[in-house]
Amino acid sequence: MRYYGHLDLTTAQTRWITVAVHTTEEWRYLCLALDLPDLIEDPYFATNAARVAHRQALIALLQERFRQQPAWWWVQLLGRSRVPCRLFMGYPEQQQVMAVRDQIISVFKCPEKVVKERHDDVR
Repeated sequence: MRYYGHLDLTTAQTRWITVAVHTTEEWRYLCLALDLPDLIEDPYFATNAARVAHRQALIALLQERFRQQPAWWWVQLLGRSRVPCRLFMGYPEQQQVMAVRDQIISVFKCPEKVVKERHDDVR
């Protein structure tokens, strides 16, 4: 059985962030980034299986820390600290991303007729 160590936490802005600490190395980096070195060897959290088994206690512990700063701050800190993390997008942000994506796609759309005409011009 594979254990996954994704932790969903809220930040000072009540934005959600996911932190993924699957390996011992990622766990160590997270603890150091949060200035919680005592947790590195804590038997409740030292392995991924232990973190999954004590997930609620771990989230409660980390949640206090994550509510002290805004989401962007955590994403930058954890990224520099080599801790996999991702900011959750709200509905308005998803709409913006989709609009930009659609604009990019429309630039690259090339009707079949135009492609055929350009191909004929080359001959």
